[in-house]
Amino acid sequence: MENEIKILCNIDSSRRVTQRDISRITGISLGNVNILIKRLVKKGLIKVEKIDKKTIQYLLTPRGIREKAQVLYNYIVNSYKCVNDLDAAIYKILVDQMNKGRDFAVLFGVTDEISQLFIKRISQLGLHYIVITNVIALEDFIAKPYGAENTSIAGSRIFVAVWQPDYMECLKDNELNISILNPLGYL
Repeated sequence: MENEIKILCNIDSSRRVTQRDISRITGISLGNVNILIKRLVKKGLIKVEKIDKKTIQYLLTPRGIREKAQVLYNYIVNSYKCVNDLDAAIYKILVDQMNKGRDFAVLFGVTDEISQLFIKRISQLGLHYIVITNVIALEDFIAKPYGAENTSIAGSRIFVAVWQPDYMECLKDNELNISILNPLGYL
């Protein structure tokens, strides 16, 4: 259904769009675009009009407009639910760490929407944090967190938060001897 919605959205945004355009924009193979358009026509979600011998245009039917709107609505509602659930999991993780006396979070991963949720909650709770994006920098930071370069975190107890699968994989084989937390495991 996801690919069908991509096609409906493309047709809705440009009636003169070709199957080749849809394939290029969505990343769906040209053959699959053809099959999916036929399926959408059969379902009554789009209709095909011939403009001339070589040109056709696709139009969303009223049913296609409703279907697209309903799917997008459901997607938005489900996305917000997931974000709210993740935010609650992050809050729980941070409070649990605070209760264990840990007050410095190492956010291990690239800056994205999930890291922004962490940063928002960390700021609300008054914790300290640093963002680290590679294993070597993480190992160096953990090996000497109380050195002269890191006097601002002297006395802090550190924990690592990781949420991206590639970054979790990096930590699998490392002997860091530190608390590593994944908020996705709380969902």
